[in-house]
Amino acid sequence: MRFPPDYPHRPPKVKLLTTGGGVVRFNPNLYANGMVCISMLGTWKGPSWTPAQCLITVLTEIQSVMNKEPYDNEPDLEKLGKNSEHRDRYTDFVRHETLRVAVCQMMENPPVGMPDSLQTEMKKLFLNSFDFYVRVAERNCKLDGKIMLVVSLCFMTFGVG
Repeated sequence: MRFPPDYPHRPPKVKLLTTGGGVVRFNPNLYANGMVCISMLGTWKGPSWTPAQCLITVLTEIQSVMNKEPYDNEPDLEKLGKNSEHRDRYTDFVRHETLRVAVCQMMENPPVGMPDSLQTEMKKLFLNSFDFYVRVAERNCKLDGKIMLVVSLCFMTFGVG
């Protein structure tokens, strides 16, 4: 996140860095090129930025689009309809990619300069959620018949699985 010189009169610039090298789009609002598409940032139509907003407002808005049903954020949802099969496939894809990129790749290659205390906390959270991750990986493996190699490596890294 970068703040322009005239902040808070203009919104900060936000770029999503966890994209699997520009490959993964986790959500209709979070593009693979890192663009965060929400109206308050001026990257989508709707209510625009006001100086009364702040960093917490931006982070809360971004967090709100990271939900269990990312399909519901699709701008053409009315055209697409609420097809449960399509919704389920989309959700499975997002869960798979979140696990592969945002969890396992982050565990395997934490960003340079990440504090040790945060890495320790990430490991604890990973191990606490391990059974869920295994279920997601197994379910998605059946979808395309491919083993999620990154998950396997991640599990081996921590001696679990």
